[in-house]
Amino acid sequence: MKLDKSKLKLYDLDKVKVGDKIIVGHCYDYSLWRFDEATIKSISPKRGDITLSNGNKYQKDGRKMGVGRWDFHFSDDFFEYTQGNIEVINSYIISKKKAKEIVKWLCEIEKQGFKMLYDLPEDKISVIHATFKEIFGEENV
Repeated sequence: MKLDKSKLKLYDLDKVKVGDKIIVGHCYDYSLWRFDEATIKSISPKRGDITLSNGNKYQKDGRKMGVGRWDFHFSDDFFEYTQGNIEVINSYIISKKKAKEIVKWLCEIEKQGFKMLYDLPEDKISVIHATFKEIFGEENV
C-alpha cells in the first residue's frame, strides 16, 4: 500500500497566493503519509516565507521552518486542492485503514494462540490461504 504521488498534482510554490487552499502531505519513513488541509494565510514580502492557517511556517522552497537541517526523512509536500487529488488521497487512506484492521485481526488471532484460525471451517481457511498466495506469491506461503 503505497501512495502513487505521480497521480497527485503538486502545488506550485513559485505561484503561491494568499487565500489558496492546499493539501499538505506529511511523509514519514518514505511510505506512511498523513494529510492536512490548510489555507495560505500570509507570505513574507521580504523572504517569501509562507504561513498556513494551521500556524505552520515554511520557507519559499517548501522546507518547514523550525526543523533540523538533517531531518531529511520527514518531508512535507504541497498538493493542489482539487477533486482528483482528494480522490487519490481518500483511496490511500481507506486502503491504509483496511490494512490496519487486517493486522488488528491477525494480532487477535495470535493472542488466542491461533485457536480462532483452527476453528474456522475449511472453505474459509481456503479463501484466506488463496488470498495470501495471491499477495505474497506461491513460494512464500
